[in-house]
Parts: sequence; C-alpha cells; structure tokens
Amino acid sequence: MKPLSVIIITYNRPDDLGMLVRNLAAQKQADTLLEEVIVINNASTADYSEVKSFMSGFPYFRYIDSPENKGVARGRNLGISLAKSPILVTIDDDAFRDDTALQAIADAFSGQQLRGNNAAVLCFKVLYASTGQMQVNAFPQKNFEKYHNKSFFLAPYYIGAGHAILKEAYDKAGLYPEDFFYGMEEYDGPRDR
Repeated sequence: MKPLSVIIITYNRPDDLGMLVRNLAAQKQADTLLEEVIVINNASTADYSEVKSFMSGFPYFRYIDSPENKGVARGRNLGISLAKSPILVTIDDDAFRDDTALQAIADAFSGQQLRGNNAAVLCFKVLYASTGQMQVNAFPQKNFEKYHNKSFFLAPYYIGAGHAILKEAYDKAGLYPEDFFYGMEEYDGPRDR
C-alpha cells in the first residue's frame, strides 16, 4: 500500500479544485506516494464536469457526490472512513502550490522528526493565495516571530485547512465531532466515544 491518502471536501469551487487536482497529479512521485485522492463534493450546485473529466485519467482519484452538504466535519469523517493509507492528508480545495509537498509529508512521517517525538499530526503553513504571505491567524504557535521561519517545531494545535494525521491516531482518538458544521472542528478534544 502507498503511504498517502488525500481527503478533499469541495463546495461550489470547481476552479480551485481543478487547480488542486492538477497540482496533485503533477506532484513529484505522485504515483508512488498516493494510494488515493478522495474528493467529496458537498452537494455543490456548480458544474464540476471538467474537473471530473481530468480526474478520470488517474487511477488514484475517487470522486464522491454527496447528496447533502455534510459540512466540514461530517465530510472529513466520510473521507477518513473510506481512506486506506496509514497517513491521511486533509486539505482544503484551494491548497498546495509546490510540487514536492507530498514527498515532504511522507519524509516527515518516515523520519525521526515526528516519530522521535511520538507526533501523529503534521500541520501545514497556510499562505494567502493572492500574496504568498503566511496567515498569522492560521499559524499553529502563539509566538509567530519565534517560530515562523522554522521548518519543524512541536505545536500545541493545528489548523483544519491543511494537515496530515496518522490513521492510527483517528482510530485511537475518534473522528471529528459532527455537530461542528463549519470551522473549529480541529480544536475538539478527547471526549467519551
């Protein structure tokens, strides 16, 4: 099995999704790293036929039309339940700009950076698409000035826009709380399951 499953939820943003799936297909070593890319269309009214046509040329894309808008948490939970790989990458439909992102994710989990710290979550830096500047409010550390230039550091939380989590962590901690329709689901803590 290949190490990465990517989960994407989309709602009425076919152009953004189109750029993302093209970027994923162009990733260095995509054929060896990607087990699957699960795209969940959250009952969009926009036309996704061009994106679906592009994805049909690659065996690892799986497109699911949800009959209802499940929101973020329920949509992610659906993707997580379908995913097969040991590393689950969850990204917004307007994410990923460079062609080595998948390799960097796989390398981080296979190296000692994460494993040596018993880390199960890798959070991504979130940049504004229009300027390329880092979003301070999405940065996973309160002390931005101290940490923003570091390529790796332990963080107390992660942002939902882009992250990778070991599937075993979901197995132990559970899925996202389904009463969070949009936003803040990543801040959920342990609870009775």
